Amino acid sequence: MCIRDRLLSETRLVFGKNIQGVSTGSAPVSPETLRFMKRCFADLWVFDGYGSTEVGTIAANERIPLGVDVKLGPVPGLPESDERGEILVRSPYVIDGYFGDGEASARAVTADGFFHTGDLGERTEGGGIRVVGRITSTRKLGQGELVCVDRIEADLGSARIVDRLFVHPTPSSSALVTVVVPRIDVLADALGAKGTLHELCAHADAPHLVLGALRAHGAHTGLLAHELPSFVVLEPDGFTTENGLLTPSGKLSRREAAARYEPRFAALAEPDETHDLDAGSSSLLERVVAIASRVTRRRVNPEEPLGDRIGQDSLATAEILAALSDNLGAPVPLALWFRASTPVSYTHLRAHETVLD
Repeated sequence: MCIRDRLLSETRLVFGKNIQGVSTGSAPVSPETLRFMKRCFADLWVFDGYGSTEVGTIAANERIPLGVDVKLGPVPGLPESDERGEILVRSPYVIDGYFGDGEASARAVTADGFFHTGDLGERTEGGGIRVVGRITSTRKLGQGELVCVDRIEADLGSARIVDRLFVHPTPSSSALVTVVVPRIDVLADALGAKGTLHELCAHADAPHLVLGALRAHGAHTGLLAHELPSFVVLEPDGFTTENGLLTPSGKLSRREAAARYEPRFAALAEPDETHDLDAGSSSLLERVVAIASRVTRRRVNPEEPLGDRIGQDSLATAEILAALSDNLGAPVPLALWFRASTPVSYTHLRAHETVLD
């Protein structure tokens, strides 16, 4: 028996020998966690449940049970679509209303008996329903993609280097930035340094290291390219009720956090206009970063993966390559661009190709 099978077997025994099935509920489960559960309980029925107190079961493994009607309603700020919208549910168990609160009852249930879940959902190919996230925590990026920040926080929050975090779009909504309270022991080991959390967060390599760890972990958990953060802000003071970043119940105060960090978000995401793009006064790396920043209308990180965020669609990539070719006075081979992992890697590859020529 391999080590992985032994670990799964030992984990399975924690639940005893009489377990008949496994289900998740209450909050969306990450794809990584659900895959682990299906491996651990491979011989049992494992399903991801979705429901609410007001209507009962809505779906299991994205399939809608008999007797339950689900439709998608319009969401302010989003284009109307039959494939994506607020999940509205009618079932034999839908509530008549909330006791003593007629206004809330009128808002919650439509005249024809559908309950407003407040969840953003989308239709699956088989006609089922998939939860994207809470409407209140869903943001639309500049390229049109929808992201559910609390789901992204749940996935990124399981990274070893994270104590707490907060995900928010940049002011232009072109990318995501993450405020991270790092774990001091993990950050110290990664940096090979000692000191207080304030000292470690001030280390020159800390932001790039934490960003790389978050992006790698997010990709592993199944986040899409546009759901991965492009920037990080390191916060050594933590989130507390005293500084207003946590509510009295211990939850993140998004409004306060957004207001607190907005100036730093703007400074991070602003395209860098300080470089003179003249070949005689700027390095190749400076020119690549400046041109990519201008095309994407945000500040590009030199260590940012090319294929994930920089030129995330074919048009943006073509614009970057055309502008870079004009600046260099020579075509930029498409194969060379895609061989590189980051702007830094591209400059090294181009220098090597130039030497060979």
